[in-house]
Amino acid sequence: MAGAYLEALNAKGVRALLALPSTVALERVRNLPDGSYLARLKPQPRALYPMQHPLWLRVIEYQISDERLGEAGHVYRLATTWLNPRTAPAKALLTLYQERWEIELVIDEIKTHLRTQLKVLRSHTPEGVRQELYALFLVHYAIRALMYRSALQADLDPDRLSFSEAVFQICEAVADERGEVAPAVQQRRTERLLQRLRRNLLPERCLRINRRELKQVYRKYKPKKRDVPPPKPFAPGERFVDFVIIVVRPEGSKQLTEATPLVPI
Repeated sequence: MAGAYLEALNAKGVRALLALPSTVALERVRNLPDGSYLARLKPQPRALYPMQHPLWLRVIEYQISDERLGEAGHVYRLATTWLNPRTAPAKALLTLYQERWEIELVIDEIKTHLRTQLKVLRSHTPEGVRQELYALFLVHYAIRALMYRSALQADLDPDRLSFSEAVFQICEAVADERGEVAPAVQQRRTERLLQRLRRNLLPERCLRINRRELKQVYRKYKPKKRDVPPPKPFAPGERFVDFVIIVVRPEGSKQLTEATPLVPI
């Protein structure tokens, strides 16, 4: 964990959410109504990039009641520089953090569906490469914004809409455009496009199961057991937050013992 990086983000007004190792020492200040607590992260002289000043963090400690989602009995910690529990409740942040793996889908959408698996960019200069990447990110954002708008109209989870279907429908709609049209006509075309985006819905997504095992022997996770059947899948509609137990410690309690080694950050 890089405390200086968090400090730089906070100075720019960027709010961060990250996993907090148990070896990171904090000065606990007070509990908050949503089960989280305020703590101060102090600069460590031994750190490679030390902070200049102490940093306020909001910490959420929680356990998982289902072994398919995590280690039973283990206390996990999340830290955020978003200090207001009313605008960012603890359970909302836990749900958000659990879905961080979906960035892999975003990479797939840009790499596979927008670039059709082309191995290299067309540009031959650094500035051209930056411009091309920026254009790809803008197009992806625009498509996702339309998908979100369509899902919002029908009160659907945006995950139910297919990105590849959206790319096809938007390409068809752009190909049908012929010159300038009246605003009312354009509005009707947009509404028809939004309806087509949710024409073929995907099945409701289930929770992702992580057995936390690797094929090779590694000190952090257990070796993969090929003779063990896969875990039972979650039922549609089950949410990560349903299996979360927020740990609330009394004021003044300490997370670490005196014998616990601390890691500079």
